[in-house]
Amino acid sequence: SALYENLTRRIILMYHSGKYNFFIWGIFSSICIVILGSIWHFLYDILGKNSLIAWCAPINESIWEHLKLTLFPTLIVMLILYALHYIPDQPSIHKVILMISTGICIANLIIVSIYYVLSGGFDRTSMAIDLTAYGIGILAGQFLSAIHLLPLHRIPKWIYAIGYIFLIVLIIITAVFSYNIPDFPIFVPSDQTV
Repeated sequence: SALYENLTRRIILMYHSGKYNFFIWGIFSSICIVILGSIWHFLYDILGKNSLIAWCAPINESIWEHLKLTLFPTLIVMLILYALHYIPDQPSIHKVILMISTGICIANLIIVSIYYVLSGGFDRTSMAIDLTAYGIGILAGQFLSAIHLLPLHRIPKWIYAIGYIFLIVLIIITAVFSYNIPDFPIFVPSDQTV
């Protein structure tokens, strides 16, 4: 179809003309992550509240559960972009894993900070605020990881190891806390109290 060909041509042009333009790539990857994250939000319900899906998709309206919208969509989108060679400078998989870990960490810190400042400090909560915080967090995570990591050519192996360890530990903790929910406010759905 013409729409598919036009979109594919634009993506290829964006990649080649903006090979070193981290700004364009940051926006593109962030849009992909936010779109997948929006779909991911409903994955648990779409798949019939399957307990096997609970470890990777939100099962309630707690802050913790919604951080899964950062972790798994970022991981999936970045690995797809890596496989399609749509990441500027065509980094190694080790650098991509480090970018994923860094981006997720930055995004989650920003999302949680915005949420608690606005809800706790100003008693303001809404879906618009949550979506804006999500978009800002994802965009900041993608930009900062790309700007600071892609230009580096000599990253020590132990730094790459930290990226892998962080990502693996985060996935394990997310799965464990999905089934064994601690009694802390971040794990309690917004419509309930601790």
